[in-house]
Amino acid sequence: MRTIAVIPARMAATRFPDKPLADLHGLPMVIHCYLRTRLSERIDEVFIATCDHVIAETAVRFGARVVMTADTHLNAVDRTAEAVRILSDEPGEPIDVVVLVQGDEPLLDPSTLDLLADAVASDPDIDVVNVMVPFKNREDFLDRNNPKVVTDVRGNAIYMSREPIPSPWKHWDQANSFMQTGLFAFRPHALEWFAATPRTDLEAAESIDMLRLAYHGRPLRMVVVPEPSIGVDTPDDLRRAAELLLDDPYFPRYRDQS
Repeated sequence: MRTIAVIPARMAATRFPDKPLADLHGLPMVIHCYLRTRLSERIDEVFIATCDHVIAETAVRFGARVVMTADTHLNAVDRTAEAVRILSDEPGEPIDVVVLVQGDEPLLDPSTLDLLADAVASDPDIDVVNVMVPFKNREDFLDRNNPKVVTDVRGNAIYMSREPIPSPWKHWDQANSFMQTGLFAFRPHALEWFAATPRTDLEAAESIDMLRLAYHGRPLRMVVVPEPSIGVDTPDDLRRAAELLLDDPYFPRYRDQS
């Protein structure tokens, strides 16, 4: 089974322009994501998908394979889908699983990627997998910046919302409180379906793309990890990531590749 990871990256970002190439201890942020993804035991190949030549040139300098994509994509899933279409036209073994790795999570845990890949490989009925993490306090649970998810007995998402679900109006139950994250794994046909299917009113209302699956009655398997990855959206986030990398167990395994 061929499992690949795609890291979509672009220079244009409203809150933090040029952030993929922001320096973190001598390495561009997107390269941290690339090198950490390579530490995964379940991923066979890693590609950086971008529309920006400066990102492509940087990636090649660090030995990464690059897929050039259109500059019209509005989200990471669409860019990843185009990259997979391009790669699928190349000769070689068919792609079985695609793991979408965000290019702004320089503290990504490679074992989480293993978990995603294994979840798809273990069940032929699973086409899309998403990571969720437990909320540690009520304040974060109530924060509308944090998307919530509730699941059924099989671990499939029932619904996702910016509102607190399940409702805490009687009491807050930490055991049933989970945050949806931006880490996904797809079978290629499911990724293509997702990219080709128009955005729904439901996902627009909640600002959560994965509700496209729920709206169309397609399952989304959720897997739990204990801690979220640290996303970088602002220069302050970058400074925090730089501090955390000093004690990170994976960083010493690749830090000398600058």
